[in-house]
Amino acid sequence: MLQTIHGRILFMDLEDQNCVWDWLEVTSRFKMIGRFCGTQQVHFRSENIVLMSFQSDNVVNKAGFQLLLQADGKCP
Repeated sequence: MLQTIHGRILFMDLEDQNCVWDWLEVTSRFKMIGRFCGTQQVHFRSENIVLMSFQSDNVVNKAGFQLLLQADGKCP
């Protein structure tokens, strides 16, 4: 079954130094959707797979992030 995954960063407060120290990276199968930091609010979409990596250096403390994911199933 084909899944469309919708994602939205509802809240983000990470250190913003060109996404070098703290960041959330979102990848869709073989393509990077983006590396996000600071106070960005982003919408994204992917087919079947979303991979996320979070990096923090534990030097500057910020509030973090809140992410919403929703999958819509459709039969091919």
